Amino acid sequence: MMKLRFVFFLILSGSVLFVYKLVAHINVAKEKFRGVRSGYTGARSPRMFMIQAGLRSQFALGFMDPPLPPVSTISVPTVPTDLDWTVNQTALNMHRADIEQFVDAERNISLVRSEVRVGQVMHFDYSEQKYVFPISASLYSLIPEESPFQNKHYNACAVVGSGGILSNSYCGNEIDRADFVFRCNFAPIDKYKSHVGSKTNFTTFNPSVLEKYFNNLQTIYDRARFLGELRRLKGAVLWIPAFSFHGSNMVTRTLTDFFLEHERQFNPKLNLAWPGNVMKHFSDFWKTKGLSPKRLSTGMIVYTLATMFCEEVRLYGFWPYSVAPDHTPLSYHYYDKKGTTFTMKWKQAHQLPEEFNLLQQLHKHGVLKLTVTPCSS
Repeated sequence: MMKLRFVFFLILSGSVLFVYKLVAHINVAKEKFRGVRSGYTGARSPRMFMIQAGLRSQFALGFMDPPLPPVSTISVPTVPTDLDWTVNQTALNMHRADIEQFVDAERNISLVRSEVRVGQVMHFDYSEQKYVFPISASLYSLIPEESPFQNKHYNACAVVGSGGILSNSYCGNEIDRADFVFRCNFAPIDKYKSHVGSKTNFTTFNPSVLEKYFNNLQTIYDRARFLGELRRLKGAVLWIPAFSFHGSNMVTRTLTDFFLEHERQFNPKLNLAWPGNVMKHFSDFWKTKGLSPKRLSTGMIVYTLATMFCEEVRLYGFWPYSVAPDHTPLSYHYYDKKGTTFTMKWKQAHQLPEEFNLLQQLHKHGVLKLTVTPCSS
């Protein structure tokens, strides 16, 4: 009897010790991973850290998105109808006047040389004030002398988001018929022209794109591929929000060097725009409409700009849900690999459903046209 009690005691003690060590291991791992995410670089890369995680809970480490609910339970809003949609000029003018109280679009679109000087210290929209970026002579030489949108105005504009709703939409021809086409974050178009069009007059370029899709230009192949993509812009405005996060410092320097190295190889020349600390202006306006995310989505910012330069704005690829209106599963981006899980990481910073609800209301009032169903041609 004593032996059985002793064995039971050993088993119980071992189990408690195992659980204690496992919990401690997870906590240590979480702290290490936080360090990696905040910019601390230890001996192991984030990818290797994931491989070595072993028994540690993926959710405890925060790598994985929570599982999506079954498709049949996902609620999507009523689809805005295109039937009989016409622009309401009065409502559009009122909306534009509201924006103008916060955003000077012609000036906010980019810094110009007369506003800055070499050595001027810039801060970042979403980083602590201690982080700075001095404007170098190289960067200064790439800042335009005047706003790329000075005295510009267009009749019909298309703002093309990157949502998976564009997959199999066949909206390419309709998008290309617009007088001016805005796109977001250098999204690829070659393989998707029938759905997203090929025309580009303006595209945003978050510095993180260089890291994620072009390997920070570390190889000859990366550099050649990036150069080819830039040449395809053919004079379109490349809008680079370099002063949003301090973490993009090195990427901005890499971009600057690359642009100067290849500037003679662009015909027409690159049309660069470098917005200063302007994100607060956009955020302040949308706060008056009930939005208060950590950051507005790129699409919402681009739509706001388009409203100031276009008589009619049509939106494509704006749909923040993991299923289409007919409950067909969607990827987050139209260019994501087949089978990619719809990410929910945007919840950390954005209010995409709330943004979409506002856009729906503006559609109903004739301020913009929101397309979320396949196009007729």
